[in-house]
Amino acid sequence: MYGNFANIIPHADVRQRAPPAPATPVKLPSHPPREALGIATHTAQEISELFLKIHKTGPTIRHVQALNICSVTEAALEQLVPKDHLPSTSWRQDPSTSGGSNVFPASLPVTPILSNGSPVPGHDVYFIRAKELSFDNEDAFRAIERKPALPGRPTIRVAHFRKFWDGLSQMADYWDTSLDEYRNNDAATDQEAMDIDQLRTDADSAERGDADKSSKKPDYVGRRIGTGKDMPPRHRDDVVFAFVEAIASAFRCKVEKPRMEPKIKLHNLFIPLPQTGNVYRYPRDSQQARRGVLEGPLMGMQCTNQTVFCRPEEASGEGQGESANLLREVGVMLSIANKRSREGQTEPDSRAGKWWVSKPRWGGGPGGETGILEESQDAKEPEPKLSSSCAPGLADEGKKTTCEPQPPIRRGGSDRFLRKQEPGSSKEDCEGSAKGRKRTKRSNAVESWKTLQPAQSTWDKNVVYKQIGKPKSATCDDIYIVSALYHHVSIVHLRVHPRYLEYINTSAPPLDFVPGRQPWYVLDVRRSKWFDLFVPDDRTQAMRGVWGVMSYLMRDMRAEGS
Repeated sequence: MYGNFANIIPHADVRQRAPPAPATPVKLPSHPPREALGIATHTAQEISELFLKIHKTGPTIRHVQALNICSVTEAALEQLVPKDHLPSTSWRQDPSTSGGSNVFPASLPVTPILSNGSPVPGHDVYFIRAKELSFDNEDAFRAIERKPALPGRPTIRVAHFRKFWDGLSQMADYWDTSLDEYRNNDAATDQEAMDIDQLRTDADSAERGDADKSSKKPDYVGRRIGTGKDMPPRHRDDVVFAFVEAIASAFRCKVEKPRMEPKIKLHNLFIPLPQTGNVYRYPRDSQQARRGVLEGPLMGMQCTNQTVFCRPEEASGEGQGESANLLREVGVMLSIANKRSREGQTEPDSRAGKWWVSKPRWGGGPGGETGILEESQDAKEPEPKLSSSCAPGLADEGKKTTCEPQPPIRRGGSDRFLRKQEPGSSKEDCEGSAKGRKRTKRSNAVESWKTLQPAQSTWDKNVVYKQIGKPKSATCDDIYIVSALYHHVSIVHLRVHPRYLEYINTSAPPLDFVPGRQPWYVLDVRRSKWFDLFVPDDRTQAMRGVWGVMSYLMRDMRAEGS
């Protein structure tokens, strides 16, 4: 009886209730354009020592300058991705009525294919996805919750971005302030006060009534159930993950969360990174694809739950929160660049050539290697005795009894042979106690100390690392990520020289650069504007940028001679 009544309630809670916490203000971080230094002023060891003290000093502008970052903000999508791979603005119209081309404006073969052999997604594929992002928020939320459309509103269908809209509705419970309304019942209170029977003549009663009236909070009508800073971070991660996944699926690619903890190496320092996921390409070999092998990565995603980026006493663009956000993004992109640079390489053995592998670590003092007297190796555990059920004739000394298994018994009509289950009917029952004791024996602290194991590997055995989308004639690699904060996303592009990756990892001596090319010691970072996921036009623009990145990286490079 209540099911039909619940369907007529809109997504926003129209009932008056206690107001939630005040809305979290949205103040996007400022990253002003920054020029790179003319030379590499820091060695890799100095950079690692500087970042080693970051837990005391906090991220500052010095850390950004040490990495020699040259940044450009509010860049147009054409500055991040070649224009030929960005969908045309006419693609937002229905292909059945617009009469537009079904392929990209770039010069492609007669049968356009991607680098994985799949056909290039055309106008119709793009239009279906862009149409789902252009829906009104309330209409999409009701479609996800399987509620009927509001009067006068069309009934919509969500297919590719269903997970995205599901996550966005959960984000709206904390961030969407468009329906916030605070109501006060002062009119009803004044009407009651006009009644002669309700007038207070006692002074104490009047003071108490004024206190009650001042302490009464206004009622709230809207969608929010909390404030943005209290939102669980997984909601933002799910939204960004589903947003990129719906676009990558059109290019036959897979989006996966990191299987191993993302890290960036600065000389001898490993820094963990918060990363939401990566985009990989399926291999052409079907056998490898069934085993879960992936190729790449192509691009990544990074989300932050931080809400304050610049404090009042800090200058705009130099706040600790702004520096931390930029360092997180650059760190994730350098981690992706490191993985892509492993193409054609094998995982090095971290124990090769180390002194602690071939030389003992004990100087020969008394008490053993750890200073603890070790137990004598001659003391052995007593062997377990066979139970009487296993060997009933064990009373005769000198006789050795063996347990012979019972012959199989076939139950009527069944093709399965079953053995008679009796105590001591098999040799496993006789030796089970001794073997089980050996299997469950735990090593003590001394044995654990003696065991030499390398550090956790940063190579994923189920990933074939490749620089997908990089021409062989190009020197620098193009790295892309989708960065998210609040309820906004931005596309960030990094151009990094392979010499820079070698420099921060091994601290090799610097080399001269060729005039006219990007210096090896400069990180060229370009960022698009921040797209609000609650605004339909911003959502489609963000999709256009991610679509262009995927089209550029997944292009068929045989025509380029790569």
